[in-house]
Amino acid sequence: MTQPIVIGCPVAHRDWIITHWADHAIAAAEHAGREPWFVVAAHPDDPTPTRLIEHVWPQYAVTLAPTDVERTEDRRTWEPERYDQMVDARNALLGAVRHLQPAHFVSVDSDVLLHPTAI
Repeated sequence: MTQPIVIGCPVAHRDWIITHWADHAIAAAEHAGREPWFVVAAHPDDPTPTRLIEHVWPQYAVTLAPTDVERTEDRRTWEPERYDQMVDARNALLGAVRHLQPAHFVSVDSDVLLHPTAI
């Protein structure tokens, strides 16, 4: 059995790209001889985790790190409150990773598609 590697990021309304993101992460993990496990930090109402689970389950595990950060739009307005929200989302993600205790963790944002040899 190959060793697991956890791959994850905070997500908000990324259901349109998350399957491609996962496919690239799977290819990179498998090229490195690792079994990918996924972890995403998201608001419970966000559709992204469900889309990811539907795409990779049951072959690959997905852990959800719930956050209080609810976004209704994809915006790039970076003000102090938005930075605080991103810190909260990333801390939720890292809490889930610590709980999983993987030997390896790759944090790769959902708008980055890994090259097959990236890991």
